Amino acid sequence: EQAERAPPAAAIEQLFTSAADGDEIVLQFAGHGTQAPDVDGDEAGGDTPGLDEALCPHDFDAGPLLLDDDLGALIDRIAPGVRLTLFMDCCHSGNNSRAAPVAGARPRSVRLTAAQKQAFLDWRAQQRPAQRSRSARPAVKRSASDPVEVNFSACLSRELAWESNGHGEFTLHATRALRDGGAALTPDALHRRIVDAFGAARRQTPQMAAPPQRLSTRLFR
Repeated sequence: EQAERAPPAAAIEQLFTSAADGDEIVLQFAGHGTQAPDVDGDEAGGDTPGLDEALCPHDFDAGPLLLDDDLGALIDRIAPGVRLTLFMDCCHSGNNSRAAPVAGARPRSVRLTAAQKQAFLDWRAQQRPAQRSRSARPAVKRSASDPVEVNFSACLSRELAWESNGHGEFTLHATRALRDGGAALTPDALHRRIVDAFGAARRQTPQMAAPPQRLSTRLFR
């Protein structure tokens, strides 16, 4: 109940903006994800046009969400020389009606109701002046040889992420892989190990995105 949007959002901002050259920072989220109306129009070319991916804080029913746009704006303020790794264990599909019932398992997805969508739009409209003020701050300038983030996610944007007995299946496989020497692997090798752990009959397909320069180096320095 303490995990309303404001405290974690402020903590993430402090973590990202206080990191200095040479730092390794890691952000993990394990919980519910959703999709919300894209009010900025920047998702038109994506695989789910008109929708932003979002993390659900405890108070999401009143409108607050943590959008991919919000995280992206904070990533743009990370100092040169800092490396970021994300582990996102949540659904990136706003529609859980496709989820077949599975004994002891449930998807980590929230499908916003019409009332929740309107609450989000009202909340977002109230945030616009502050958002414009923050966006006026220039993004950090980096060279192409200074890659920032590696993003491990639990599933495709149109898929559901599953949990069993309250534990995210992606988190379980990822932490086991990390403990078994995965932290010294390249991001691509760790990703393959996680996917293999799900097996051929997997219900979700973990994803990994990274700039080419990070693919050839070990995950953590």
